[in-house]
Amino acid sequence: MQYQEHFQVDEERIAPVTSTPILSAADVEALAADSSPSSRGTIAEKIAGLFGHEQLTEVERTIAIAIFEALARDAEVVVRQRLAEAIKFNPDLPHHVAQMLAFDVIDVAQPILRHSPVLTDDDLIAVVGKRSVEHALEVAQRNYLSTPVSGALLSTGNEQVIVAFLGNKNAQISETTYHTIVDSFGTTPRIVDTMSLRTALPFRIVERLITIVTEETRERMIVQYGITPNYVSAIMAQGRQQLLLDTYLEGASPDEIEDFVRALNRDGLLSPPLILRAHCLGEFTFVWSAMARLARVPAASAVRLLLDPGLVGANQLFVLHRSDAA
Repeated sequence: MQYQEHFQVDEERIAPVTSTPILSAADVEALAADSSPSSRGTIAEKIAGLFGHEQLTEVERTIAIAIFEALARDAEVVVRQRLAEAIKFNPDLPHHVAQMLAFDVIDVAQPILRHSPVLTDDDLIAVVGKRSVEHALEVAQRNYLSTPVSGALLSTGNEQVIVAFLGNKNAQISETTYHTIVDSFGTTPRIVDTMSLRTALPFRIVERLITIVTEETRERMIVQYGITPNYVSAIMAQGRQQLLLDTYLEGASPDEIEDFVRALNRDGLLSPPLILRAHCLGEFTFVWSAMARLARVPAASAVRLLLDPGLVGANQLFVLHRSDAA
């Protein structure tokens, strides 16, 4: 009996009521006897479509797994490739079969590494550590990456891989990993640019990115345009202030602004020029919170003093800030 005939799947065979087994032991024998890669590839797709079907009995499920195992060891790449493509989204795929396909050559592994929900973090980390850069690139583009997997991808040291997982909005990345990236790749434009586009970067990372970008620009301006270092430094300082405010204040809630002010004060960045720039931009919630923090008074008190008619209240707040600084 020909392989494709033996595994012919039609609506009658998967109908709700049937006395004919969907799969049998003879199917495994037919698989071994069929010499056509095209036929075996077709069968891989058909069995994958049936796997997880509620009508499969436990015996038929066991037979299907045996067929998957045989196909995953097939000598022809095209057969293994078609199996991987057909089964990539199936949550019922046996773990050991998913592992076999994930560690295969990249043409076979690609759909499993990119999509299979069966692979664990340990599986992905092992693939990244033991297989090719191409394998790591597929892992980097999964729908979700945990912090440990992101760390493993960083350990490849490959620019393409790092750019890929930084560009993955669903990648979880620890602050430690971010710092390592800045330490090791702070002069690599593609990596820095991609990281700067991520949302919710840790504040200290934003500070470091701003410093990296502006220092590089500073040196270039001095060399190319003959501008004095002091003048360029002043421009860059203004650029840092603008970028900090633009990055953190847009759409921020009062509580988030308070956290931002607290972080700036902690790092010695809550300066009068920054507060003045925020005032000019109309970021009054930031100004009130910043002045309250520097004067060490409640925010409500700072608001009343700043809104007091004339300059009496503002002067009093300024005196409080100066006395506290002294």
